[in-house]
Amino acid sequence: MIFLFEDRKERKDQFISDNELFPLICEKPMDCHDLSELNNYLQDNFKDAKVFLLHKSYEFNSSSITAENFKAVAQTALYIPTILFSGGSNSNLIQEKNFITAEVNSGVMYKNLRLFHDAYQETGIPNIPLLIYGANYRLNQLMEMQAKINYYFFNRSFSDYINENDKEELMDITDTVKDTNAREKIDRMWEWITEEKGVENVTINSVQTLVQRIVNQ
Repeated sequence: MIFLFEDRKERKDQFISDNELFPLICEKPMDCHDLSELNNYLQDNFKDAKVFLLHKSYEFNSSSITAENFKAVAQTALYIPTILFSGGSNSNLIQEKNFITAEVNSGVMYKNLRLFHDAYQETGIPNIPLLIYGANYRLNQLMEMQAKINYYFFNRSFSDYINENDKEELMDITDTVKDTNAREKIDRMWEWITEEKGVENVTINSVQTLVQRIVNQ
């Protein structure tokens, strides 16, 4: 079950009508009254949850509960990803330990919600990149990865060659891509960089060329 926490009906109605909510997407009130009770409350009331969609400014009954600590409890106690959405958010996948989560713009999320629902209905697995990037999520995700890598290099100009610190930073960026085919190509790129070539012998231009090939494929 996908649970949607949107506390302002008029905000939701800008994007989606009530009859467009689907059998696997449930709007359920969150009436836990204290952060100390949240763990048990979620376990008692959301046993069938697979993912939470939570507006960043959702008004909980207790001021001790915020979107961020709701997310933390859901992910650490129940191992359920929480996607935060807001009209002011950019759409980004987020790698958090063993979790892929995201922040997403409200309009983007509602636009992709039916695709997300239909894919979940077919596979039983929440395809978070699909919710964030839409039907072309594979290409869009790779292009975002490429943009982040190029931005990183733009702000790093002291050498034409990468180093171990660059490797760690770049791996954090590429690790957000979980698509199987893309993952294989990215893993091969890192094998070449670390095992065949050696990090200290790899130029920025070489990395950018390899990333471009992955996007093109």
